[in-house]
Amino acid sequence: MNKFLLKLLLLIGCVLHGSEPTPGSESSRTSGIGTAEIRYPLQAFDSVTVAIYQQADLSSSQRISDIGTISLPLVGEVKIAGMTTSEAQRAIASAYIDQEYLVSPIVTVYIDSFTAQTVTVLGEVSGSGQIILPDGVQEMPIQEIIAKAGDFSGIARSTDVRIERRLPGKDEPEIFIVDVKKIIESTKNNEAIETFMVRPGDYIFVPRRAF
Repeated sequence: MNKFLLKLLLLIGCVLHGSEPTPGSESSRTSGIGTAEIRYPLQAFDSVTVAIYQQADLSSSQRISDIGTISLPLVGEVKIAGMTTSEAQRAIASAYIDQEYLVSPIVTVYIDSFTAQTVTVLGEVSGSGQIILPDGVQEMPIQEIIAKAGDFSGIARSTDVRIERRLPGKDEPEIFIVDVKKIIESTKNNEAIETFMVRPGDYIFVPRRAF
């Protein structure tokens, strides 16, 4: 079947079936981990399901590639990493519209599973190494990360914890020095103090006290 005929058949199908969702369809129900409202930015190696209303042959489940793309029937590669599910739905719909396969597709993207997001904690903690963040979590207070690493050792300099964060397009990491001891003490005393939010990929180093 040539490309022109395939396009024509798909267009006829859209006209016959209509373009509006019915109650209980993929676009109107909430299912799995992902919904249209989730604000989590999709990551490489997340597993997703792409459902196109009344176009079962175009729906698929797959893992986002290391370069942030998924491969869709007819239109090929579409980059969705860094997008929310709502943004990904619009990008996929645009791909089918731009290539004239569908007139007004109703696309739903579900997150089936998250890729593991980690931070690395080194230095004077009881359990150094990688800390896996909960599914879908994109930042966590530094005191909680330290707790997950087994808390500070007895010789830690908790007032000068160093965080390195690498940003896309930059050769040098961004450096933060955080007084975690002050944050922990203020939390215990119910004092209002802004914490430092750790992000996936951050490197945390806890130095040793000078004697």
